[in-house]
Amino acid sequence: MTKSEAADLYLSTVCPNNAAGDVLFQALNADPGDFEAIKAAADAYASTQTNSAEVFDDPTILWPENIRKDIPVMSEDAFSVLSWIAQIEAATTLEETYIYPPAIGDAQTSSQRIRSRLGISSDIVESCADYQ
Repeated sequence: MTKSEAADLYLSTVCPNNAAGDVLFQALNADPGDFEAIKAAADAYASTQTNSAEVFDDPTILWPENIRKDIPVMSEDAFSVLSWIAQIEAATTLEETYIYPPAIGDAQTSSQRIRSRLGISSDIVESCADYQ
């Protein structure tokens, strides 16, 4: 896989996921809370997060050597977030949707290292403009 192909796959994976996560966090932080909006946002985020987990966990994707150690970190983070989303999706009341997300682990560092090594801007808004 070329650097350009890797950058395109990376952004086409993380950008929709970042956008869906933002919608969920906005719904969770809305005052007053809207149970149906939170559930809908959680469902959408689950879909994009599942895609991220699958892409980053796919052993047939041969990422460039200089980012290969970071890809499993992204996969682990995606699966961790899926567990949290599942709890929100299972909620039957608004109060049950207010669950702390998993702690940010090494994925944030790995993400920025991947971006740097693939020549992608560290600005997640700017770099995702064409991938929403």
